[in-house]
Amino acid sequence: MFIKDWHPNKIIRLLSLHNFLTPVSRKLKYINIFYKGLFLVLGKEFIFQTLKQEFIEDNVFEIIKIGRDVPGEYWKKQHFLIDLPEKWKLSFVVIDDGGKPVAYAISSMKTAHQVHLHHFAVDSNCRGKGLGGFMIREVISRAEQSFATVLTLKVSSKNRRGQSFYENHGFVMREYDKDYIVYEKTLKI
Repeated sequence: MFIKDWHPNKIIRLLSLHNFLTPVSRKLKYINIFYKGLFLVLGKEFIFQTLKQEFIEDNVFEIIKIGRDVPGEYWKKQHFLIDLPEKWKLSFVVIDDGGKPVAYAISSMKTAHQVHLHHFAVDSNCRGKGLGGFMIREVISRAEQSFATVLTLKVSSKNRRGQSFYENHGFVMREYDKDYIVYEKTLKI
């Protein structure tokens, strides 16, 4: 459920409703709500926060752990800290209600009208709950706000789950680049 203009009290009431669901109706896996940078999954909060260099420096090991099980993963501290055009404006981290980073998206401007998504990862414990879908919509929104007309990314040819994810969100394969597949999505501005 994507709700842009709900008041926080309505979100709290909806989450309280979960306590009254019968065991049979609890089989509904997740109730997802996104409101002004706050993502909720059955009472667990996730905050979308614009990424800052200081945050990476202070949390680099937790951030690296997020994507450790992704096929083709190679990013180290220096990759996260590289300064790229508009990176700190376009990139964000997702933090759980315990203050732990659980996901991130790192993007930059490649050209005046192209944003490139360099890295996108969701902790294995948070996958399959809709968080990645909300994140990719946030990536697209930030790219469109930067007046980009195309969003590109690369996915390891070994990462079938990633390929399927991006294709399900409207990205189309453009070409092969060594061990990677280049995807793109035309944006609306």
